[in-house]
Amino acid sequence: MSSADRTRLFCASAGFLRSRVRFYGFALIAVCAASALQRVLETTIAFPHSFLLFYPTILIVALLAGFWPGVVATALCGLGAAYFDMHAAGSSTVSDETRPVGLALLGVIGIAISWLASSLRQRANRLQEFERVVESLEEMIVVIDRNYRYQIANRAFLQYRGMKKEDVIGRHVVDVLDPAVFENKFKRNLDKCFQGETVSFEMMYRYPELGERQLLVEYLPIQGSGGIDRVACVLHDLTEQKKAEDALRESEDRYRDLVEHGEDLICTHDLKGRLLSVNPAAGSSLGYEIDELLGIPCFRHCHRAIVRRSKKSSWHYGGVYGHCTTARHG
Repeated sequence: MSSADRTRLFCASAGFLRSRVRFYGFALIAVCAASALQRVLETTIAFPHSFLLFYPTILIVALLAGFWPGVVATALCGLGAAYFDMHAAGSSTVSDETRPVGLALLGVIGIAISWLASSLRQRANRLQEFERVVESLEEMIVVIDRNYRYQIANRAFLQYRGMKKEDVIGRHVVDVLDPAVFENKFKRNLDKCFQGETVSFEMMYRYPELGERQLLVEYLPIQGSGGIDRVACVLHDLTEQKKAEDALRESEDRYRDLVEHGEDLICTHDLKGRLLSVNPAAGSSLGYEIDELLGIPCFRHCHRAIVRRSKKSSWHYGGVYGHCTTARHG
């Protein structure tokens, strides 16, 4: 079972504890159960009284309910231990001098256990929140450890590959990806990232159902207690974006060809009428070089060109720039 699966199991187990009443009620029930079990062991198999059953009880309460319920469980365990000591007062196994020391140690160790367990609980909750955010993203995101095994895989990654989470989590990368692609492309970049580098590159990859897609791959190092122990891999599908860019580029090329080789007069100007660009036909019609026309008011020369080349003109203004187009008719 992977760490992500253990985290989800833990969070699901703690899901029913949603209010303070349930927190402290759970602590009370857990301590009562531990005390009853201790009593049964004493009467059936003469198991000597000790605090061994109380420590795991405090741990479970703090993990599922938090620090303060763990402290309450520690206090209740102390009361239970004192009760058992009173009934065992005549026994030689526990001396009067050691009972206060044992109760004090129970309190100190119980609070320490509560603090550690509460810290683990908060960390698990943060990890669950992180996984929820990752699941909602459209980008494909996975987390890989130093053994090249998947620790986290979000919904988008699984959908692109047509796989289930249990088919990916805990598996080696070569069990999911093409081994040749892993060795030639992914592995060396992963190794760079494990050394502390942030790696980004583009590549083409063929998916079983979607076919060939153009990807932007980003590797981000994740720092652990012993150094960089995991890598977050973010895969952006650029296929549609590249298609749109290519279509826009083709449209711009067609428009540029129309402007450069068209016989009509085409220009752009600002709201004050100053020319920003003109096509070669406009320059030749007005008798100027293109550079000589830029920056001067277009209305100073357009009327002469209109009279010379056409009987009708059309003017279009929009946004920041107005577009002046003079067309020949008849």
